Amino acid sequence: MADVVNKAGVLAYVGSQHTEYKYMWAEEPGGIPFGAALMRGTDKEKQCKLFKGSAEKFVGIAKAYQKNVYDKEQYDNQTTVEIITKGKVWVKVSENVEAGDPVFVGGNTAGIFRKSDEGSQSLQIDAVYETKASNGQYAIVNLK
Repeated sequence: MADVVNKAGVLAYVGSQHTEYKYMWAEEPGGIPFGAALMRGTDKEKQCKLFKGSAEKFVGIAKAYQKNVYDKEQYDNQTTVEIITKGKVWVKVSENVEAGDPVFVGGNTAGIFRKSDEGSQSLQIDAVYETKASNGQYAIVNLK
């Protein structure tokens, strides 16, 4: 069982051989929070931004890293983002989820995770929740 860390973007099983990454530049004036759902940016090869709608393709989840305790837990605009594309990672959910529920990204707020479809702004991704969590809490998502 994974340790509960209650921090978005942290790998659930450190040292897993099944985790894959990608690196892109942040294209968000306000920054990209750790654990956010991401899509490609204006430059599709080099940039990423918060996932905003089902017309876009999901790229992955912004990985957390150790920062000064006084800094925001995010990637600032125009910095390199480490993106988890496969593996098990903690995310903050916007509604109650159970282990085995499907994973949707997007909705009324960019970059969020949920279990239900909110129509044109949501996209079901190739992932499943591994743990249960209440709205505003943390759950493990298994990106396949």
